[in-house]
Amino acid sequence: MAYSLEKARELVLKAGLELCETGLVARTWGNISARVSDTQYVITPSGRAYDTLTPEDIVLVNIADGSYEGDVKPSGEKGVHAAVYELCPEMNFVIHTHQNYASALSVLGREIALDGQEQTGECLLGNVLPCADYGMYATEELVNNIKAQITTHPESKAVLMKYHGALCFGKDYDEAFAVAYELEKVSKDIFAKLCEVDNADYVNHEGAEEIPSTSEGTFGIPSELRQQLASRDGIRSILLANTPYIVKMSNLGNTMEPYLDDAAQIAGVDVKCVESADDLLDALTERNAVLIKGIGALCTGFDESEVEAVAIVLEKACMAAYLAHCVGNVPPLGKESAKKDREGYVNHYSKLK
Repeated sequence: MAYSLEKARELVLKAGLELCETGLVARTWGNISARVSDTQYVITPSGRAYDTLTPEDIVLVNIADGSYEGDVKPSGEKGVHAAVYELCPEMNFVIHTHQNYASALSVLGREIALDGQEQTGECLLGNVLPCADYGMYATEELVNNIKAQITTHPESKAVLMKYHGALCFGKDYDEAFAVAYELEKVSKDIFAKLCEVDNADYVNHEGAEEIPSTSEGTFGIPSELRQQLASRDGIRSILLANTPYIVKMSNLGNTMEPYLDDAAQIAGVDVKCVESADDLLDALTERNAVLIKGIGALCTGFDESEVEAVAIVLEKACMAAYLAHCVGNVPPLGKESAKKDREGYVNHYSKLK
């Protein structure tokens, strides 16, 4: 049953805060919607932090053509949400997340058969976890790829979006969130099996070539680097990140190709790996992150909020790259797509913050 306009807006606001609190999204990534009738739904606006929104910011959109009234621009992913409401009349709440383990699995680009034992309680995800082919943000190609998977797997309430994230939906707010949480639990289990990871120590035991343990050495960051970045790129914040998968990928000592489009957007079209502090500035040219072999990564941003977002997204990108390393023969996003994502973010989307 569809919601009233007032209730739908209230629940979308509530959902935005829950997504951020639980780590299913970072910053303004992802989007949320609720059906209000057979012909309309409401959705979060484009490029706005969830904790700044009011009910008036939640945009009323027409399912048929994506048209809307008012000056607030709806999420560019409105077509993806409309696809669910069009093809699944019993679904009344949709969440597009960038949750870590599901996003990492998306790089495989294939449907994943689910064992009922992997799911808790009611099998919310069905027997198959579908994956839509890659399409750039806010494109008709992406919408059509989502529609193809919903049509092929009508029993599924979650669809992975290759190189991007996940789409979760339900008959109401509670079910949509239950699907998102179940998806992350199941994705974590599948990730561990594919990587042969012991969750206690994050060690890859077999399958891929062993990644060495973290170096216990130190890495001196030049004191003048901050000033150089500030004068060159307007960078005001620097953060040294050493979360588990960032460290794992730093130990490989290689340039990391992009496996997730949000990482290409906010970190760079690739992430160099350096062994010497002398190479940091060059490695950060047109990038906001650099791996430091055996240590972790140096993340940069225009302010504290942005540099924290870079670190969060980079850890997820490293999870995806680590999965690709373990499974083998998993192609990255591709330089041309990564370049377009980066340019779109730097020149447009980041300016909405």
